[in-house]
Amino acid sequence: MDEIQKRIVALLKEKKRIEKEIEKLQNQLVKQYCPKKKKECEPAYCTFRITDTCPFLTKWRRILEHYS
Repeated sequence: MDEIQKRIVALLKEKKRIEKEIEKLQNQLVKQYCPKKKKECEPAYCTFRITDTCPFLTKWRRILEHYS
């Protein structure tokens, strides 16, 4: 495997690790801000999301806006 391929594989592994860490932190925010005290966001079943009054989603959107 040449150097470019090795670097790509290394970056893909790092990306996977980072995505898992983001998901872990996102779930910590859910626990902190979810009005239903859920451990994970369940958007399909959430009236707060449907009515756009979810404190977690408000916080999450702010974080994403700050990042962009």
